Amino acid sequence: MTVEIQDNLQAPAGGLSVDDLNQMIEASNLLTSRLQESHQRLQVEVVRLRRQLASADAQLQRSRRLAALGEMATGIAHEIRNPLGAIQLYNDMIVQDLAAGAPTQTTTHYARTSPRRWLHPAQHRVGCCPSGGPRRLATETSPSDKAHR
Repeated sequence: MTVEIQDNLQAPAGGLSVDDLNQMIEASNLLTSRLQESHQRLQVEVVRLRRQLASADAQLQRSRRLAALGEMATGIAHEIRNPLGAIQLYNDMIVQDLAAGAPTQTTTHYARTSPRRWLHPAQHRVGCCPSGGPRRLATETSPSDKAHR
């Protein structure tokens, strides 16, 4: 019986011999092996690309945080410079007033009250007195004074 099976396998029943089937199996095995290797290479590539994407995302997040920090620093610098500019203006006005002669009551008032104004900005506005009008140094002239000259 074994001889019959072997004879039947070697005899082309449907036109394919055992050697033909062996070649097809070997070709299928080779193709499967190549596909597995390709799959492994692609998995390694996917891992590499995911790491690269995570790195780029982290770098983007860092850039966003640094941009926000820069904007905040700019805002803080602006908020510091504005009062300092006003203080410098008052100091220049006091120096001019002192250079013109003896300090006047207005000059000493500026010297006394200016620092308090900047410590409590919600209560006072730049260049305004509590009565709401701008203060003038004694050496300054009003527009109506200039018209009379």
